[in-house]
Parts: sequence; structure tokens; C-alpha cells
Amino acid sequence: MGLKDWSIRKKLILSNMMMIVIPVVLILAIVGGTAFGILMIMLPENQANMLFKVDGTVSTYQLQLAFDSMCEKISGKDKEDKNDLTALAAALEKLGASIAVTGGDLPYLTDGVTIDEIETEAREITGTANIEDQPLFLRNDRGLVYLMPVTNQAGERIRLLVVSSEMDFGESSYAIWDNWDNIKLAIKISAAVVAGIAVVIVVVTGLVLAGKLYKTMIHPIKSIQKGAREIRDGVLDHPVEVYSKDELGEVCGDFEEMRVRLKESVELQQRYESSRKELIAGISHDLSTPLTSIKGYAGGILDGVANTPEKQKHYLRTIYDTACDMEGLVDNLFLFSKLDMGKMDFQMESISVKTYLADFCEEARLKVQGSTVKIRLDDQLKEERFVTIDRTQFARVLWNLLENSLKYAGKQNIEMKIILSEEKKNVALHFEDNGSGVEQEALEKIFDSFYRTDPARSSLKRGSGLGLSVSREIIEGFGGSIYAEAAEIGGLAVIMLLPIAED
Repeated sequence: MGLKDWSIRKKLILSNMMMIVIPVVLILAIVGGTAFGILMIMLPENQANMLFKVDGTVSTYQLQLAFDSMCEKISGKDKEDKNDLTALAAALEKLGASIAVTGGDLPYLTDGVTIDEIETEAREITGTANIEDQPLFLRNDRGLVYLMPVTNQAGERIRLLVVSSEMDFGESSYAIWDNWDNIKLAIKISAAVVAGIAVVIVVVTGLVLAGKLYKTMIHPIKSIQKGAREIRDGVLDHPVEVYSKDELGEVCGDFEEMRVRLKESVELQQRYESSRKELIAGISHDLSTPLTSIKGYAGGILDGVANTPEKQKHYLRTIYDTACDMEGLVDNLFLFSKLDMGKMDFQMESISVKTYLADFCEEARLKVQGSTVKIRLDDQLKEERFVTIDRTQFARVLWNLLENSLKYAGKQNIEMKIILSEEKKNVALHFEDNGSGVEQEALEKIFDSFYRTDPARSSLKRGSGLGLSVSREIIEGFGGSIYAEAAEIGGLAVIMLLPIAED
């Protein structure tokens, strides 16, 4: 997860911390580098100056530090080169000391003297006839003697001997360097430079972090602003981009979801409006034709055209049949409206699918008895399965499918096949016929209200166009689904999936 996906709270905390941490780290690095540079400039060349007091005297403590440093260098513990040893020796010689380093790879001897002369002077200061190779640090009124045997890393025995009868040990105050004024000036200049750099660092760090934070926040805000303006203007096709996963990113995501839902709502409303207009047009068309027929036959009776009892009976029978068809259309329309508005009260119960379909097939065979219609049930269920349905409304669906197949079969030897099987957690019912079938592009439209494969709405005898729409609403009300495809036996196959009822 990148920085842009952090929460705004974390970004602000990080920004504030970085505005403190980065300048502090850089300033410390600059100060440390400056101090180190000064020390590198002043050491080791000016180490002699560190041994001086203001009045030119030296303290025992300072001498001890110098002696220890020399021992570390000749033993190899201090990795500095020979020049450092020479600088320390020169500083001591400046105070009047004579130095002899014997053994090892860093031998040293003060110019103008011999080792014997140095040892003789040491015996005079100590008052002994012999100086053993034992550690010795003696300071008295005759002078100073420092003797230290050292073993280097190669195991070689080295002896450091420092002798001086001229050193002055006073008690006055110390100055670390004799050029202290120059050092103070260098420190002041360095402090001014560090302060200036610190200000620049703080300002630049603040600007950079503020810019980064601004970018992570302004892009989502602009995206929301642009999306709001487009929605205000009725443009719902442009998605709102989500730049991050922080709070503003979540707002962008919610805004995008709102846009999608609003677009779906508008499209649904448009579809409803289109369906409503189509419904009104379909009702007007399908009612005007039978009304014209009824009006014509009734006028024929009134005008005396039906001048025989046989004609009058035929006219009246036609009027009655047409009125019954209109009643069926109105019933289907009323049922479709209740289903579409969700106001249909189903009387749900759990039934055995095998038993129910077996009874339906027997009843259907009795209804088409004497015709060339063949109805067959193919039960492929391995065990008894139950579904939760409304018996009456499910029967309406099955009769709608049967009557639809009979109306559009278009042949004498009609075969209807009902296949009962199980698909995952659903009972699948395939209702197939060997009729003329439906074009591929019309398969998705046959469940629309008032849709007929024959665009000429000339007779209610060919169906009202609501049967399959009502069937879809009923099946979906049961929690199932329904769709159509080409049948294996040549005609149309309508497939219904109903959830298996839990025990």
C-alpha cells in the first residue's frame, strides 16, 4: 500500500514528523561535519598548542594524555600514521623534552642527543644509578622522567623514554589552542552558515511535504467536483476516478457507486416508461380489435343482417367468445399489474415436484384427448425433491406454456416434452416442443409484455402477449428464474429453475 492510500490522519502526522525530523537530522549532520572538519584542520598539527597554558606552562594531566596517545600509536592500537607520533613528539620537544623510542617499526630519537645522553639525564633526575624497564612517571624539582615499556601487536618489546629538566609546571588557567580567537571566529561563521542552511532546509522540507500532501488530497476533491457538476447537468456516463484508498478515496468510491446507482435508476425509469407506453399501446390495440368485432356482429343483429335463427346464434356465439377472450386479457393484465407492483400474495407451500408434474401431465393429456398432441414427462431426478411454490399460480405458468406451444406449433403432430432434472441446488424443468421455434434474437424478448413473434396483432386467438410475462413474474416471485432457448427436438424450450426446499 503506497503513501497515497494512507489515511489523511496518518499523512498529516507523517508530514508534521518529517518537517521536524528531516531538518533536525540534516542540521545535526552539518554541525557534526563542521566540528569534525575543524578538528581535522587543527589536529594533529596543532597538538603542541594543546599542551600550553596561557603563560607557556603545562599540566601533569595534559602530559599524561600526550604520553598515553604516544603509547597507543607505537603499540599499533591507534591506526594513525607515523606523522601523528612525530607531531606529538615535536610538541613535547618544544617544551624541552628529549624522547627516545626503541624497538618496533616506529623508532624515534630527538635530534641532537643520543640514547645514552637521554638515559644519563634520566638517572640524574631520578637519583638512581640504573633505570629498569619498569613503568615510571616521575616529576620533581629536577625535572620529568617518563618510562613505559610497550608490546606491539607483533609481540615486539618497545620502550618509550621521555626526559626533561626544563619543563615549567605552573598553576595558571589553560587555553586549548593558542589561536583561540581564530577558532571562535570560525565557530561563529560556521554557526551562521548552519543557521542559514537550517532555515532553507525547514522551508524546502515544508514546501515539498505540503506539495505531496496537496496532490494526494486535491485530485480526489477535483474528481468529486467534476462528477458532481456532470450529475447536475444530467451526464451519468463519466465515472468518478478513485485515486487512493484514504478517506477521500472512499468518498470518491461512494460517489461513483451513487453515480452508477443513479444511472441504473434513470435507465430503469426509462425502461418502465417505455414499458408503460408499450403496455398502453398493446392494451389499446388488443382491446380495439375484439371491440370492433363485437360492435360489428351486434350491429349486424340490430340491422337485420342476421335474419335467420342460425345466423343470429352464430353472431351471438362470436360475440360471447370474443367477450370471454377479452375477459381473459383483462384478468392477465390485472394479474401482471399486481405481480409487477409486488402486491401479489402467494400461498406458498412445499410440494413434491414429481407428484405435481405427474398430475399436471395426466390432466393435460385429458384436455388434448382426441388430438394429435403427445405429452411426455422425462423424470431424471435421482431422489424425491421438494420446492416451495403457490400451487394455483404455478399451474397458471404450466398452462400458459402448454397453450403457447399449442397456439404456435404450426403442425398436426405436436410433441411436448417435460424434462425434470436437478442443477446444483435447483430443480430444473425443461418445457420443450417440436414447433416452429423462435428466432435467436427474439428469445430474450418473448418474456416482455405484449411481445409476439408475429408483429401483426390481429387476433386474441394468437395470444394476448402477456402469458410469458406473467409466467416470468410468478417464477421470480418463487425465488426462481426462467429463460428460453432452442429445443433439441426442434422447437422452443422454456427452462425454469426453482430452489430446492430445505428439509
